[in-house]
Amino acid sequence: MRRATSGFSLLEMMAVVAILGILMAVAFPSFTYLSSTTKVKSASTELYLALIRSRNEAVKRNRLVSITKNSSGWQAGWQIIADSNNDGSFTTADRLLLDSGEQKRVTITSGVDSVVFLASGRIQGSAVPSFVVTAAEKATMKRCVSADLTGKPYIRDPGSGSC
Repeated sequence: MRRATSGFSLLEMMAVVAILGILMAVAFPSFTYLSSTTKVKSASTELYLALIRSRNEAVKRNRLVSITKNSSGWQAGWQIIADSNNDGSFTTADRLLLDSGEQKRVTITSGVDSVVFLASGRIQGSAVPSFVVTAAEKATMKRCVSADLTGKPYIRDPGSGSC
């Protein structure tokens, strides 16, 4: 009487490992792309929402509200500050509304250090703020966050062009 054996043979196990290796080699680049895309979209959406919140707080409080980069740059985070006495200078006596955290694995560049919203919701000054959020691993993957002079922020995908 022959006894039934259970388990896998060495040949069967090696075939499964080889197939898994091939699948991983095909899937890994797609996973890297997905991860980079998600980081860029997440960081640009957070910045977009911070601009919206700053504008809404300026209108709601009838005060100047600023969104300012942290000392290490925009990817290190930003602060939203409401000007308590509406004098135009943002000091430690003013109210801190939000202190965001660091944006990891992305680079955020901009020509401005802060964006100030007036009580009307418009942007102070004549410069249009623009931010470029770029993936750390893939410099070609980027999104643009900007606001027009009326204060309305928006996000756009630059495609192959520039922001």
